Amino acid sequence: MKPLPSFLFAVLSTAVSAQCPAEGAVRYQQRTYPVVAIGGQCWFAENLSASAFSNGDALPVVDDADLWNAGWPANSPAVVRAGRPRRAPEGSTDHGWYYNGHVVVDERGICPAGWHVPTHEDWMTLEIALGCGEAEAAKFGFRGGTQGAQLRAHLPEFENWTGSNAFGWNALPSGFRTSGGQDSNFGDSAYFWSSTRRSERSLYIRGLTGHRTDVYSSEMDLAEGCSIRCLRNAP
Repeated sequence: MKPLPSFLFAVLSTAVSAQCPAEGAVRYQQRTYPVVAIGGQCWFAENLSASAFSNGDALPVVDDADLWNAGWPANSPAVVRAGRPRRAPEGSTDHGWYYNGHVVVDERGICPAGWHVPTHEDWMTLEIALGCGEAEAAKFGFRGGTQGAQLRAHLPEFENWTGSNAFGWNALPSGFRTSGGQDSNFGDSAYFWSSTRRSERSLYIRGLTGHRTDVYSSEMDLAEGCSIRCLRNAP
């Protein structure tokens, strides 16, 4: 993979320096999240680990696969630590949490004040900033060229998860949770919610895999569990 030209790196970084907090991090629910500036946007550089909505209402942690499969109950928010069954050491939040889609669409909000779960269009803006053409970014499925590799952290302990992490976005292979309560693709892929509905029962998502360098645009049912990256509101 060819690195980005130095002038383009400077443009992408400088254009957003005013968008991100000067301290380079955000404190939210007893955790400090580093942030990264790319192409006019300011993103969390870690998966969200919030265990409550932004108003303080606790999220139900549904670890049991049968309960998750049952809907806990139907159409209710739920969360579980990412990375099971091969989860990180107990207490680690490196991979964040899997949130079902009902968390994303809940009006209480899951990101801190001044931040939001990115829309489908927000994701497209990021991809275009990383070199994806506008027409290509609007497509469904795998599209683009090296945008996925630019977002991935370099983790050789996971087969093929060796991205350039060009701007410190630091995507980890955290997998996702199926609507049936099974944890899938940990160590191989990453899946992130958007807040934009694809249908009444689904939202757009973005996926990264170590086997490809591009980005996957698709949809997932609200009953499934994905990671969340918060994006700062536009001024």
